[in-house]
Order: sequence, then C-alpha cells, then structure tokens
Amino acid sequence: MNSIRILVAEDDPDWRDAIAEMLESACREFIPDVDADVERVMNVQDALARLKAQDFDLLAVDMDFGNAYPGMNSGGRATDGREIVKKAAGHCRELIVVTGIAYADEISFTDGREHVVLTLNLFLERFFPGHHIYYPKVPLGPETRQSPEGKHDWIGKVLAGLRDDPLLKYRLQRLAGVKGNAFCLQEGIWLIRYAGKEIRLPDSVGLGHLCRLLNQPGEDIHCAALAAAGSSPAPDGDAGTGRDDALEDQFVPEVFEETSQTALRNLRKRAGELAEDIREKRSVGQDTEEEIAELEAVQKELEHWQASQRAASRISAGGRVMRDPHKRSRQAVSKAIRTSIKQIAEQHPELGQHLTSAVNTGTHPVYRPSTPIEWQVNV
Repeated sequence: MNSIRILVAEDDPDWRDAIAEMLESACREFIPDVDADVERVMNVQDALARLKAQDFDLLAVDMDFGNAYPGMNSGGRATDGREIVKKAAGHCRELIVVTGIAYADEISFTDGREHVVLTLNLFLERFFPGHHIYYPKVPLGPETRQSPEGKHDWIGKVLAGLRDDPLLKYRLQRLAGVKGNAFCLQEGIWLIRYAGKEIRLPDSVGLGHLCRLLNQPGEDIHCAALAAAGSSPAPDGDAGTGRDDALEDQFVPEVFEETSQTALRNLRKRAGELAEDIREKRSVGQDTEEEIAELEAVQKELEHWQASQRAASRISAGGRVMRDPHKRSRQAVSKAIRTSIKQIAEQHPELGQHLTSAVNTGTHPVYRPSTPIEWQVNV
C-alpha cells in the first residue's frame, strides 16, 4: 500500500484540526514510506456523503456531535455519531473514537463517564470489533473551558496521550501492511501479532507478565516485582503457612548472614562519623541538631539488625527449616506465564513455540530470544 485514506469527522474545529494534524504526524513517523491523505468533515451529513462516495482506511470520529449524549441539555441527537459508525462499517477498515466526554458537566467524571464509555464500547463492538476508543484522562475545568488558550493546551495534552499510545502505532502499521510484532492490551483484550498472524485473547495476569518480559528482552525481572505489578494469585495448594513469625518466613541463612554483616559494618562506620562530627561542632559552638537526628536513626537501624541476627541465630540453633521468601511469588508467576503461553499456542502455534523456547521462568523470569526481536507493547 502506497497511501492510506483517513477521514476525521468532528464538529469542534479545534478538535478536528488537532486530530487531523496528530494523525498526519503519526503517519509520518510510524509509516514513513506511506502517504497519508487526511480529509476533515464538520458534520454528520458531510461524513455520510464522503463515506458513500468512497472507502477509507481509517475513520476518526467524535460520537457526541453537538454534545449529544443522553442526559445532556444541549438538545442534540445521541444518534449522530452512531449513524456515522453504522455507515462506516462497510466503508472503513479501522475506527478510532476520540470523544471529549469531559466537556459534559451533566456526566460525572468518574462513575458516570465510565458508564458512558462502557455503553459506547458495547455499541461500537457490533460494527468494529477491536475498535480503539480514546477519551480524556483529565477533566476540562470551567476555567480552562472559558479560555481558548487553555482549551487548546488541554486538547494538545489529550492527543499527546493518544499519540504515545502503542495501539495507534499498531493500527497505522496494520493499515499500511507492516507486519511488525505487537503485544498490546485494549479494553481488556490483548491484540497479539507475530510473524504476520494476529490473535486476540482476554486479559489475564500471565499475559501481563509476558508483556513486561517482552518489553525488556534479556533483562532478568524478579518474580516478586512481576507478582506485585500483576497481582498473581497463589498457585493451587499453596495458601501459605499462616505463621506470624515474619523473620522465619523471610530468612535464608547464607543470604541473610552476608547482608547483615555488610549492613552492620556500614552502619557502625556511619555512626562513628556522625559522633565525630557532633563532637567537632559542639567544640566550636555549632548546631548539631541534624547530625543528632541522623545518629538516632542509624542507632535504631543498628538495633534492628542486631536483633535480627540474634533471632536468626536462635532459629538456626533450633534446626528449623528455613522458608524461601519468594517461593509463592515464583510459583504463582511461573504458573501464570506457562498458562498464558499454552493459551497463545492454541491459537498461534508458532508464537507459542517461540515463547516456550525464549522465556525462562523461576525466581528471575526473562525473555531471551536466540535472535533479537522487536516488539511493540503497552505495559
């Protein structure tokens, strides 16, 4: 494909021009070998006429022409934007909805807005499965609304977020026939492309782990960090011991011994330095409040490490089995990753085989392909 045709349908002139310019800029960067022909229309009638006259590759549309959401007092028709989408279903390949929901005082910025977005998604999915809806993440306050400069800046910030969204790059490259690899989450669905084949999977913890690994190829990521970010559930049969003894759950003898000795040496050294600074300042009548406060903190930390050493010695003397502090995280993360790779392999055997060979689990999961592979991800 040497060019792509884009139609921007938006009644607000500021939004219309900003969206068109942003898409032109994104095309120049993401698909530099492809010309982008961007048309702009300001009302529903013009949009329907252009869609009837010819097909487009991408439609960027505002759903609330005239601020026409139900419950608003503008008197507009809520069906305006929907009419464009219905018509475009047979004349466009991709759909991006950029909606200024935050304009509406009648729609609360939290629960009410999320309800509108959910309703909108249900409608759009009927005509454009895998559509891309993007809306402001911050409200347009009354002060900003009354200022042309403030509104312009706000639109710029909103569209900068869309411009940086990996899904926009993914969609433009797909339109241009670029077969790059992608691992992107949108509205609870993972859009995954590898070796020219695309699949879609519902969101899961394991896919989130894989996305982060793909985003940092060759880098070991501790299982605890993945578990904290993805909230991996504990694997079956491992609900924990129920013990309250935190030290026993965290104690690994050889690691603890080396760490505690190093910490104690450093703390004692710093305590000595502070004590000497205090003596010198006091001898010349200078204030020592800051040094005294730091010395007290160092002494408390020293006491903590000394108490920990004594407790560790008691545990070791009792011959009790020491528990790996990362066992549950390691098992949960590993299970989630393996389950997701298996799900991927069912729909995309080639990618499943690649991930099986390139992803190592354990305490430090890592994605390490035999040859470098570029992935487009959103983490």
